[in-house]
Amino acid sequence: MLLELLNTKYKNIILKKLYFISEEKLMKKINYKEKKLFKMLHKYFWKHNKNNAELNSKYRTEYKTNQLNNIIKDIKYNKNKYLDIGCEECIMPISYGNLLKIKNINCVNIHNWESSYGLSKKNMNLCNFQYYDGINLPFNDSSISVISCEMVLHHIEKTKRNLLLNNMYRVLENDGLIIIREHNLKGENFDLFLDFIHRYYDSILLEKFLWIEKYDTHYMSFQELLSEFRQHNLKLIKINFFNKYDNSYIAIFRKL
Repeated sequence: MLLELLNTKYKNIILKKLYFISEEKLMKKINYKEKKLFKMLHKYFWKHNKNNAELNSKYRTEYKTNQLNNIIKDIKYNKNKYLDIGCEECIMPISYGNLLKIKNINCVNIHNWESSYGLSKKNMNLCNFQYYDGINLPFNDSSISVISCEMVLHHIEKTKRNLLLNNMYRVLENDGLIIIREHNLKGENFDLFLDFIHRYYDSILLEKFLWIEKYDTHYMSFQELLSEFRQHNLKLIKINFFNKYDNSYIAIFRKL
């Protein structure tokens, strides 16, 4: 994968991300099995970046919350109940709930998500956390005011994604909002590049090598996502593209 990317237009971004190890050294190690290679890169990274701000969960939470604030501040919505789908340690949804001024904060994720990645359960006590099957949301019809779903949909194949969208529509109240953060699949080899970004974060920064063996990705363009949401009577009301190198964006939809 890395060898393929080093021969594309993404080469400079890749090398910038891997500045802690020279291109020559990287090329010499390219014949290693992928898991061994990323373990080596993880070791090099931590040797030179013990206090890197990118690893600070507080920094990441504040950064993403500010991004959401910039796009949602002029949008009207009810403040009855908030749901985040696919949260990690519930830190981000709690921050979002405070920004949205919604006290009833709910989070769902699939079974065994925290054991797979070794994540802490301590923050799950700060919100209403539930497990679910990845499709059927455990909430009554029209009971949620705002739903957020951050970098989750590209891990769900299209058929199941449509079933989940049906459920999101079902539990969302009339005029309720759905906040989506995703990648806009665009250009040759871009899916390969996005896979690298995932590996960089999960393997090099967090040393969670399960990704390399078991992760599943189904990237889509923004237009594909927009088409799917329209089929479920969800109207786009605002979008903000904020990261050029991975084509990430925040989009807000309203239930019709």
